Amino acid sequence: TIIEPGSGEAIKVRPLIEALGARADAYVPIDIASDQLDAVAKELSALYPDLTVRGIATDFFSPFKIDQPDNAVIFFPGSTVGNMTESAAVGFLRNLRRATGAKRFLIGFDLVKDRHVLEEAYDDPAGVTAAFTKNVLQRINRELGGTFDLDLFEFRADYEDEKSAVVMQLVAQEAHSVSVAGTTISFEAGETIHTEDSRKYTVDRFASFAKKAELVPLKTWTDKDRYFAVMLLDTIDA
Repeated sequence: TIIEPGSGEAIKVRPLIEALGARADAYVPIDIASDQLDAVAKELSALYPDLTVRGIATDFFSPFKIDQPDNAVIFFPGSTVGNMTESAAVGFLRNLRRATGAKRFLIGFDLVKDRHVLEEAYDDPAGVTAAFTKNVLQRINRELGGTFDLDLFEFRADYEDEKSAVVMQLVAQEAHSVSVAGTTISFEAGETIHTEDSRKYTVDRFASFAKKAELVPLKTWTDKDRYFAVMLLDTIDA
């Protein structure tokens, strides 16, 4: 049984399902969007008729519980674990284990690499990450009656060695004030809104971190440039 928190369109899991073949008995996508889950269930059931698909509509960061399936593996490939502090990530993995009864985890994480490669990946010339980050302000404007002028903020992504993370911020280009839900907030020129950290790991450091969540590595795969890794982990008390 493959359990995937934050499954989205269930694109990443398909090579795994195909590689497992007849061993893939069931797929449990977990996502906050119930309509998306219904669409995924229909599509995957058509693609893989022998696979049982049963989605769970919930915020996987909140407490939830599913039937304890036999031989379950948590599939969490997209390096989302790098967006959490280590203590939060340890708690998250422990909660997943309690909620699902899974004994094994297959987790993706971004590897430490050259600073320039990382900063260009996030502060990309096409401005994809910048637009994604500024969408936070657009949502505040739309849902909380905010008055943010997106042109008054510049996106910045810097790699910080001490954190081993790319730190993303929106930087006010001039002094101004905005209103959010009836509250006025003033910004000085150069003041920042810290939006996200994206932590990078070495394979050894990730293995040490995982042990805090009672997980031990069994096998690790990386791409040829060692930019990204996927690690298979087992529970210590398994």
